[in-house]
Parts: sequence; structure tokens; C-alpha cells
Amino acid sequence: MSKQQSLYTLDQTEVSPTLQRIDLGAGSEKYSIVSIAVSPDYQKIALFINNGKLWIKSSDLRKNYRLYDTQQLSEPKQIVWCGSEAVVCYWG
Repeated sequence: MSKQQSLYTLDQTEVSPTLQRIDLGAGSEKYSIVSIAVSPDYQKIALFINNGKLWIKSSDLRKNYRLYDTQQLSEPKQIVWCGSEAVVCYWG
């Protein structure tokens, strides 16, 4: 679950969610995470930011794999992983 720049994770062994702060870069206080997709192997996460950027990170949020500017400010209808190496965004 996300709220603005924060991502909350929940482990099956924990009772309450853990706050994960994410640095979205300079001037990020005006940006928010609007869509999330987890890879089938649970090793990566795709985050769509309301500034049109798609961010691919490790699921523990420690490693950045890719930051891609989609040049689309509207939220995609769907984000889908193709295996564990590629992400497709659909605006339809």
C-alpha cells in the first residue's frame, strides 16, 4: 500500500505494516506513488509516480534498476510484469 511518497509493507510474521520511505528525487514532495506492481518472483517492484516516471526497484527498495520517463501524466489502467524482466503499462 502507498500513500504519497511512503510505501507500507506487511510481512506475514508482523502484526502491523512497516513504513518504507522512498526518495523520489529533487522536488519530490509534490509527487506520489499512484500504481504498484510486484514481479512474479517477488524480487522486483514497479512504481508509477504521478510525474509520469516508472521506477523499477528491488522489492526491498534498496536497489534501483531503472527509472523511465513514460511522458504520460495520467495513471495507467494496468501495470503488468512480463516474466521478471519486463514491465508493460496500459493506458487504453
